[in-house]
Amino acid sequence: MSKSDTKKDLKVDEKAQTSAVVQHRKRAFRVGRLETVADIAQFERRLLKSATRSAVGREGGVSVNDAYKLSAVCSILVKAVEVSELEDRLQALEKKMEGVR
Repeated sequence: MSKSDTKKDLKVDEKAQTSAVVQHRKRAFRVGRLETVADIAQFERRLLKSATRSAVGREGGVSVNDAYKLSAVCSILVKAVEVSELEDRLQALEKKMEGVR
């Protein structure tokens, strides 16, 4: 195999990578509002469905790799929402206790 053959192979690989990126950009997946734990759970269900569709070779699904990354972000969001809700409930209880004294 000569150097020119290797360069041709590399050019083909670069073109294949570029086309894969372009196809990836065509996928659209609506996120919507993620304000409650229920919203996040619903989003993760849709994400799982889309990734499953992509894994079996159907068009329009989110790649499994992207779904994994988004799922990790969702886990962080769930914890943030839970802490925020607990803080709100704690503040309400503290205000209620001040009125009792």
